[in-house]
Amino acid sequence: MVDTNHLLIGSLQEGNGVAFHVLKHFDVFEQSLRSTCGFVIEPNEESIMAKECEDEVGVAFDAAVDSLRRLGHNYLGTEHLLIGLTTKALKSSQTLERLGLDPQLVRIEVLSLLGCEELA
Repeated sequence: MVDTNHLLIGSLQEGNGVAFHVLKHFDVFEQSLRSTCGFVIEPNEESIMAKECEDEVGVAFDAAVDSLRRLGHNYLGTEHLLIGLTTKALKSSQTLERLGLDPQLVRIEVLSLLGCEELA
């Protein structure tokens, strides 16, 4: 199973994209991110979790694609994915909040690095 927290960690591990630089700007490091995510799943929760993960990842990717279109881009980059991962109510957004970050500020920093003030 891959959930939105896995995508958040992967964005950080990528090591060179916009998402990496934004997360580093906020002093988010892989170890603290992993410990905050807490990937413990009980065996009887697996089928329920699989459906939830699928739904969440779909929401994150839909938001990422929406952001790339609104920015007029023709590629899906880590910057779009990070914007999608800050969608309210997703586990990844809640994880950022547990790390002391406002997901909206993360979005603003992404847009700032891209030279944009807001999504069109």
